[in-house]
Amino acid sequence: MLPIMRSRLAAGCVILLDDVERLAEQKTIETWVKEFGIDFRVEGKEKPFATIRVPGADLPRSRHALLAATEPEAQSGLHGTPVTGYAPDVGGCG
Repeated sequence: MLPIMRSRLAAGCVILLDDVERLAEQKTIETWVKEFGIDFRVEGKEKPFATIRVPGADLPRSRHALLAATEPEAQSGLHGTPVTGYAPDVGGCG
C-alpha cells in the first residue's frame, strides 16, 4: 500500500496495520522503516496491530527510523517497542 499510495498521503498520515505478529507484516514494517522512514508502535495485547506514522518531506525522521536504516540490531523485534519521536495526533490521511 505505502509504495503505491505514498504520493497521495498527507504528511503525518496514520496507517493501522493489523496482524503484526505475522512474519509478513513484520517484514513490511521493516521495509517501510528503511525505505520511507516511518515511525511505528505496536499496540494491543490480544490482537496486536501497528500504528504507523508516515513522515512527509517536512517531518523529521525519528531516531528509531534512522537507526533501523543504519544498524541491523535496531531492526530486530517489533513487538511492544514504542518509537522515540512518535506523535499519534499529527493528523490523518489527506
